[in-house]
Amino acid sequence: SQICNRCGYKDKNNRKTQSKFKCLRCHHEINADINASENIEQRGLESLGLGISLQDYKSESLSNSDSLEFAS
Repeated sequence: SQICNRCGYKDKNNRKTQSKFKCLRCHHEINADINASENIEQRGLESLGLGISLQDYKSESLSNSDSLEFAS
């Protein structure tokens, strides 16, 4: 993927090598496969009509995991 999973900027030069991704806009660096998989996850969430960004989804998931209660 040439699209940054953090800011959404697309540029073919974001891919330095086959395995390294570095966004030219926000300078986010990540393994290219992980970046691509997070872009796919974002598209999946959008296609389900969740209407939230991947960052918001992750933040919400993390905050909810702190308050989980388990029945005994």
